[in-house]
Amino acid sequence: MGIALTTGQVAEELTELLATNDGHPTITGEKVLTLIHAGLFPNVGLGKQFRVDRDKVVALAKATRYVAHPEEVADLIFRVSVIKYRDSVCHDLDGNVLRTHAGVDYTNPALLGGVEGVWKLSLHNANRLVAEGGILLATAKGYVHPEHVREVVSWEHVKDTARRYFHTKVASAMVREAVGSGIWIDVPPGRESDILVG
Repeated sequence: MGIALTTGQVAEELTELLATNDGHPTITGEKVLTLIHAGLFPNVGLGKQFRVDRDKVVALAKATRYVAHPEEVADLIFRVSVIKYRDSVCHDLDGNVLRTHAGVDYTNPALLGGVEGVWKLSLHNANRLVAEGGILLATAKGYVHPEHVREVVSWEHVKDTARRYFHTKVASAMVREAVGSGIWIDVPPGRESDILVG
């Protein structure tokens, strides 16, 4: 094991390691804590102290590319924000279960129920995502796992809410190549989801 870093030290290290000629991501200790809770980094701290093995930070940075201009990934991107995996059941208009959990667990990124999720988006934009094969890009505080870049194929209403559940499939080879083994993007504060590109 390498040096045990605090969440603030992880934020500084990642910011430096991910910097490019286009700039660097804005990473804070609070964001790192969210990523620990989502399983991206194992906590090696004792008691209430959260610590991350520096070797894990360096390995993630080597596998991740900072993308200052997300339009290089796809022409139409619907960005959604995710946090740790948790119970959250929702149903379609007929009462069928759409998902049982929300959020992500980076120790098992193939669990997509929380990524496809239940998101706010206008009818026009929801239909546009389907018609144009828009990309659903799920980010936790800026980090995007390659499994969480998906093409939108359909959507349906969620019972008792104005939100929509998006069904997805694996993105095209061109998009997957642009994402590689992971990307980091800048995420505007506040909004849970929005059209990022397009």
